[in-house]
Amino acid sequence: MFDDPGAKLKNVAVIEFAVIAAVSFIMAFVLGIHGDDFRPLPFFLLLIGGPLFAYLSALVLYGFGELIENTEALRLPQKKLEKRLEQQRNERITRAAVEAIADKENESSRFIDILCPFCNEKLSYTKEDFLEKDFLVCPNCEKKIDTKDYTSLYRKKAQNS
Repeated sequence: MFDDPGAKLKNVAVIEFAVIAAVSFIMAFVLGIHGDDFRPLPFFLLLIGGPLFAYLSALVLYGFGELIENTEALRLPQKKLEKRLEQQRNERITRAAVEAIADKENESSRFIDILCPFCNEKLSYTKEDFLEKDFLVCPNCEKKIDTKDYTSLYRKKAQNS
């Protein structure tokens, strides 16, 4: 029932035009020619104005249906772009974790350097903060950085060495 509303509105616009134009044409003859008396004003108003009104109102409705269809067509590339951006963000998180692990293989170091997955700023945190907290806040963009991905990779690296 609610599938493809743009196409349905366009179909309704075409039907609306046909019905209003036909009714105004019939009304022009019914009201314009009454018995032997010809009334030109109602006749020509309904004969010309009726279909013109029908066309303009159907044009607005048809244009709205076209707008809905075009909006739906724009959503697909946007969803693909959002998915690609999410993949890039996840790759940056992984790259930052690998960099943090590779840079800090030396156990004497107290700090781990990472890249913020949101603003790409290089950040330095103590190992204790990094391994104990669920998230850290980037001082540059003030967004929360989930440390679970980093700590799981860091712990795996520590167990393997």
